[in-house]
Amino acid sequence: MPVIRSLLLALLLLVALPTGASAIVPAGFQETTAFSGLTAPTSVRFAADGRVFVAEKRGRVLEFDSLSDTTPTVFADLSTAVHDFWDRGLLGMALDPNFRAPACPGLGPFSRAAGARRGRAVPPLPRRGGEPGSRTAPGG
Repeated sequence: MPVIRSLLLALLLLVALPTGASAIVPAGFQETTAFSGLTAPTSVRFAADGRVFVAEKRGRVLEFDSLSDTTPTVFADLSTAVHDFWDRGLLGMALDPNFRAPACPGLGPFSRAAGARRGRAVPPLPRRGGEPGSRTAPGG
C-alpha cells in the first residue's frame, strides 16, 4: 500500500506542476536572450574590443561582433578533432587579456583520441579559403 500511495503522490505532483515555466525574474530585472540557434554552448568569452566568442560542445568556436550581432562567424572549427560524446567535447575556452586576431583562443579539453592533452592551448589555425575570418583545424 505505501508503494501505491507514493506512486499516486508522484503522479499528482507531475500533473500539478506547470510545464515550460521560466525562472522568476526579480523586480527591476528582465530576461533577454542574447544569442539563439546555438548547439550546446559550453563557454562564452568577451574580448576587449567587444567581440564575443562562444564555444560549442561539438568543437566550433563562433565569433559575434557584439552582443547585438545575430549572425556569427565561425572563428574555429575543430569538430573533426573533438570527441563529442556524452560528457566529452570542447568544454572550455580562455582569451588572453591582450587577445587580437588572428591569434586563436586557448581551448580545452577537447579530445584525447586526437592526441590533444587536457588544457593544451591550440596554436593559431590556418585560414580556410573563401571564408574571410574563418579558420579550420590542421588537416581539416
